[in-house]
Amino acid sequence: MNWRDNFVRLATILVLVWGLEIIISWGIGFFIKPTPQQQAVEVKSGERITTLAAAEIREPLRFDVDFVDYPTESKEQQIAVASSQATLGLTTNGAAIDRYKSLRGGEKSLTTLTPSASSERVQRLFMVGLDSMTPFFYRLVENRVDGDYTIVRFEGESPIVRISKTFKIAQKTSQVDLVLTIEPIGQAEPIRPRIFLTGPQLVMGWQDPVGGLVLNESGKIEKVAAKNIAKTAWVSPGVFGVQDRYFVHTLVKDQNHFARRGYFMARDGERVTAIIEGPIVKEKTTWTLSFYCGPKEEQSLNAVDARLESLLEYGWFSWFTKLMLHLLEFLNRYLHNYGLAILAISLALNLAMVPLNINSQKGMEKQKEFTRKMKHVEQRFADDKERLQVEKLELIKKYGMFPGMGMGCLPLLVQVPIFAGLASALRSSIELYQAPFLLWITDLSGPDTYYILPILTVVCTYFSMKTPQNGGAVQNVTMIIMMFFVGYMMLKLSAGLVLYVLVGTLVRLVQMRFLNFKKA
Repeated sequence: MNWRDNFVRLATILVLVWGLEIIISWGIGFFIKPTPQQQAVEVKSGERITTLAAAEIREPLRFDVDFVDYPTESKEQQIAVASSQATLGLTTNGAAIDRYKSLRGGEKSLTTLTPSASSERVQRLFMVGLDSMTPFFYRLVENRVDGDYTIVRFEGESPIVRISKTFKIAQKTSQVDLVLTIEPIGQAEPIRPRIFLTGPQLVMGWQDPVGGLVLNESGKIEKVAAKNIAKTAWVSPGVFGVQDRYFVHTLVKDQNHFARRGYFMARDGERVTAIIEGPIVKEKTTWTLSFYCGPKEEQSLNAVDARLESLLEYGWFSWFTKLMLHLLEFLNRYLHNYGLAILAISLALNLAMVPLNINSQKGMEKQKEFTRKMKHVEQRFADDKERLQVEKLELIKKYGMFPGMGMGCLPLLVQVPIFAGLASALRSSIELYQAPFLLWITDLSGPDTYYILPILTVVCTYFSMKTPQNGGAVQNVTMIIMMFFVGYMMLKLSAGLVLYVLVGTLVRLVQMRFLNFKKA
């Protein structure tokens, strides 16, 4: 296989991918028209509307909270609740969750929520805010285990309201139930409570932009980019919350119809908080709301609400990504290392494709022989058109019209969905996030910080392209250019994906050396 064959294979793949991207983009723009903004006064549950678009939501969006430091009998108390999924930290300051550590097996954990500064009181999970005199200091009233749940109850009050918040934290899932009781005191003006859901933020890890999510009027979960949330509200959303690439905090069930509006607050351009606004309260009222607070993991999401599975961002090859992820998890149960699982998949696939690669190489050699003989015939019978036509027909009859056409690209085309599925899994799956391999490779989902895998891949690619027939300055320069291109691409890929490519390159290199040895 010479440099021209490799260049044609690479160029064909790039053209196919580029063409497919253009066709898909054009199809989306042509067939899927943007949904027009709703202007009707009657608004459906979950429907997206702009501020002042309907009568019941003409009031301005409320972002600020007026806290009152009403005295309490005790200082701040911290309560730790451990489950099979995570460790949560609750505090009497705001009666909220201010710490969240997701358990990822063994000693590995991911922290997505840490105590906020005293000046950012609303940056706590399940903070309740009012327009005026919101209590901030609560009392711990109850902390007990009831079967598969941990019950934690807080009470707080201000001159105008008494608030009770009971958390029911599941031990086996990522569900958190909140029982909220609002009781106005005296002849206070009507009270409208709001629940604040601060977005997850990985600590000591790669920060991913936080966005919103909402159940729209068609019953599907709509993802909202952080840049598209300003001055936008949703009426009575059944599902409403915030997410990043790996975690989500969201309302999943509103038993007593607390949510009247849902909107987002963005600060510092990145920190996004979901605000669930309740009804006006004139007398003591209690609501029960259920939330999902945990990783974007298929099993965990389905255990609480199957609709949340649509939050898994696997792209166009989602079905294949899920298949690859299940296969990786299956192998990991026996190999106890996702890197070894990737190595096993790449090795098995490339060994299975050896016959196809051999046929591909034979087809390309047949194509080269046909081209060489065709040029010889054209030169020999350039002055005899009739004889030239006869000789061409004889060659076509012997070799076919396009001998070996497509054979060089077929092995690569077979691997396209596998490559795309693995790339999507490494990019979006929390199971593979910061998964270690061996030695210096401590995170398969991120680039190789020492560039060892990319360098090895470039070297192996060079020797797999270099054949005894290669020669000349032009060929060598072209190979060097291609090596720089391959190296640049490998630097941008995750270590797990480069490992997959490296194993495949090694198998093809051994195969080529073996075939050349047999020919010799």
